[in-house]
Amino acid sequence: MKYTNKLLRLINSIESTIEENLGYMSISKHDTDYNIMQNYNSNTEPEFMRRFNRLVLREERKIQEQLNIKLSEIDKEILYLFGSSFYWTRGETKPKEGLLSGGFSFNSIDGMFFYPSSHWEYGLNQFNKFEESSLEEITLIKKLMWFESTSTPQEVLPSQNIGCFLLEKDKFPSKFYFFSNGLCYRLSFDNFISYIDALIASCGVEYWQYFYIDPAIIITKNKGLIYLTHGTHHKTCLNKRLRDLTYHPNTPYDRLDLIHEHLERCVRLLPNTFPFADFTHHQNYYKRFKELYDASKKE
Repeated sequence: MKYTNKLLRLINSIESTIEENLGYMSISKHDTDYNIMQNYNSNTEPEFMRRFNRLVLREERKIQEQLNIKLSEIDKEILYLFGSSFYWTRGETKPKEGLLSGGFSFNSIDGMFFYPSSHWEYGLNQFNKFEESSLEEITLIKKLMWFESTSTPQEVLPSQNIGCFLLEKDKFPSKFYFFSNGLCYRLSFDNFISYIDALIASCGVEYWQYFYIDPAIIITKNKGLIYLTHGTHHKTCLNKRLRDLTYHPNTPYDRLDLIHEHLERCVRLLPNTFPFADFTHHQNYYKRFKELYDASKKE
């Protein structure tokens, strides 16, 4: 499978980079799921891999029979990624340069297509303590199914940067969204593969989806807001440890400023962190974003 192998190559490249920089980088992975992905790329096909292939075929039939959706060969790629997880963390190499983390966690097939999704509850409830969501936004958010995030929404401190799609009748998903801290953005991707390509190009850095959203929309939706969860406050080790204090109403942070700071940190640190990757898109995007951001601060 082409995209399973592309994701594996990314993991292997990240692992090699981390092995060379053990002092400030680390990884973790769900061994069972990762080994399934890893062994798919093997020249031999052990019995458990044959069972996995049968499981994928069963899920494909279930989607076709219950949702009346026929999967193309490229659509089937996503079935080989379900349930797999991989995380990386980059510490500071010098004081106050900032932290980065990333990775991916793909939902199960049943979770993607058949069970009502509640990924939005934590983020939307927290957001509404500080800001007021529009009825239109809430209605859309509640319809979305989650399929990829840097951590699962069921965790104690769930990730609030979640890749979602709108499941329409008799159609394989073609409308993709990014749910982030109570707000929702339409992504330009029209299939899973485009989403995965962008994830790979970004090395899965946390909040990478912002680099694929019209910067004017980000500025318009976030200007004047203060709520943002702890994930984007990771400028220093101190801020990482503060966590919830960073969005306490008595210590407000400008949400747009934090997004700008995170994007700047990404384009500054990613090229040296992962020299095997090309971050030209991210650097060009940040230039456009910064122009609009600077203009908005003068208004």
